[in-house]
Amino acid sequence: MVGRSGFARLCGQPSGLYIPPMATKRLGRKGTGASDFIRKQPPDMKAREVVEAGKKAGLKFSAQLVYNVRGSKKSKAAAGRASTEARFRRLVVELGVTRANELVSDVEKGVERLISGG
Repeated sequence: MVGRSGFARLCGQPSGLYIPPMATKRLGRKGTGASDFIRKQPPDMKAREVVEAGKKAGLKFSAQLVYNVRGSKKSKAAAGRASTEARFRRLVVELGVTRANELVSDVEKGVERLISGG
């Protein structure tokens, strides 16, 4: 095992403090990047229009980056739904199908009461 000072030497750090490369990049970052700019644009704006708006704002990026950034937002939302469904399935297994059906029935009745105002 390498001690702290040995680890620092291995990483090219003069002291015993190791600063990961990503941390230094984040600390030195100024303003917003192209990805942040893309996320702030309306979702119905075409990729070509986003690139043109970015040029006017002094940013240089391709339409492919617009597709990548917007696609990652969609995949995160889909992943959230998938994880919620996976948790629900685990609960059904844990509770048993009969009890899970009873609980779902109770929730349905409660929603119906809310909708009907009663």
